[in-house]
Amino acid sequence: MAGGLNLSGQQFGELTVVNSIAGGQHGQPSWRCHCACGNWLTVSTAELLAGQRQDCGDSVHGAAQRRRQLARRRM
Repeated sequence: MAGGLNLSGQQFGELTVVNSIAGGQHGQPSWRCHCACGNWLTVSTAELLAGQRQDCGDSVHGAAQRRRQLARRRM
């Protein structure tokens, strides 16, 4: 586990943390994540906890986010 922290099973936006990855990106603790759209990616602990990564970056998420923002404005 990354620094004794267990994020497995937690949700960060569209990402679900599956398991920790030994070594990670650039030696930083990292996690294998599954996106709601079906993509898999590796994300650092810092990015997850800071809210810097909420999805895989696929364009499908941008459209969904715009729809949510428009819906909030209409309320």
